[in-house]
Amino acid sequence: MAGRKRRSGRIRRQPERSQHFIRSAAKARDLVELANIQPGDLVVEAGAGDGALTEPLARAADQVIAIEKDAVLCRSLNERFTGVSNVTIRRADFLRYGLPSGSYRFVANIPFHRTADIVRKITLGDRPAEAAHVIMAAQAATRFLGQPHGPESSLSLRIKARYELSIVAWLGPEQFAPRPSVNSVMLAMFQRPENPVSRINPAAFDRLARTVFDVESINARLLHRLTGRPISSSLVNDLGFPIGSSPSKISFEHWKNVLQLSKWNRAL
Repeated sequence: MAGRKRRSGRIRRQPERSQHFIRSAAKARDLVELANIQPGDLVVEAGAGDGALTEPLARAADQVIAIEKDAVLCRSLNERFTGVSNVTIRRADFLRYGLPSGSYRFVANIPFHRTADIVRKITLGDRPAEAAHVIMAAQAATRFLGQPHGPESSLSLRIKARYELSIVAWLGPEQFAPRPSVNSVMLAMFQRPENPVSRINPAAFDRLARTVFDVESINARLLHRLTGRPISSSLVNDLGFPIGSSPSKISFEHWKNVLQLSKWNRAL
């Protein structure tokens, strides 16, 4: 495969773009293996950089679209993958790039300072990924994981209404060049399967998330507003709902219970 050819010159890194390249080809292969890419998959990669992930992705997937904004890096990628028929290099800003209309998977070692915007696009945008494996700063991952890893947020609730999230790999600073000042993780996100019995209505959950994070603490009056019915102490106890807590300290599972009673969920 022509993709085996390593770059001969040193690739310029732009610090303001928070680019940290995976140093080891073996580690890149291990990370792609964790993504469980199948032969028929279309994979989109953002911030392809020097192609460390692109090469093992090309070996596993049917087609890889590698997106890189930097002109120097993009030119090097084109040279490296000349003749590799299932790799398409695109010089573009990923946040402005039109994603495939059909099913695709997302695998990337993304620029740290664009983490939130990229994750929003692939999970909450109009063309969400079927699954995603994203390398990011460990602290950033807690923003999407919410409880019990960190505080819940409107963003974490909205994403978890659509995806099941987990950390599948931890990476120390020594795994990257240049070394970042923080630990990193690979965060896996899989679209939730349709389940008619316990279905989560994403639109209803969006409205719920925006509403509850407008208050400092949760009380019975707010629950009455959310469900459209009086909330008795016995119902609160049955739900195990922590009345008086800050929304950020209440887990997704608790909010899911409330959503199932929500007037919005019944209406949509």
